[in-house]
Amino acid sequence: MSVVDSLAFLERNGIVVGSMDSPKEHLKEATQSRHMVLWHDHSEIAGKSHYLFMVWFLYDPCTYYTDEEFSKMNCKETPVNVQSVVESPYIYLLAQSNSSVKDQLLYVPTRLEDLRELEEKN
Repeated sequence: MSVVDSLAFLERNGIVVGSMDSPKEHLKEATQSRHMVLWHDHSEIAGKSHYLFMVWFLYDPCTYYTDEEFSKMNCKETPVNVQSVVESPYIYLLAQSNSSVKDQLLYVPTRLEDLRELEEKN
């Protein structure tokens, strides 16, 4: 991608590049950053206390294809909502637990281990 194309891409996505900044570094950061959402719920199912974590990625046009780009690439005439596909939540952790803080803290080592594994893969 040329410098002009890089600058146009960054401008289209609302990223301002200063005159002394390197467009290549901004482009790299914008296209390689991912943002995850972690949702937590502690509630009862069938009278038993459960602990639920769900995770999903936030859609960003710098990182993922737009609906039009995806349709062109796959020769699809029916529209595809890429954002809804990317932001579909996944069950990360579902466990039975008492409602006490002490019991909920038992799952912290598992979550920390998973976060370390995410960092190692990058």
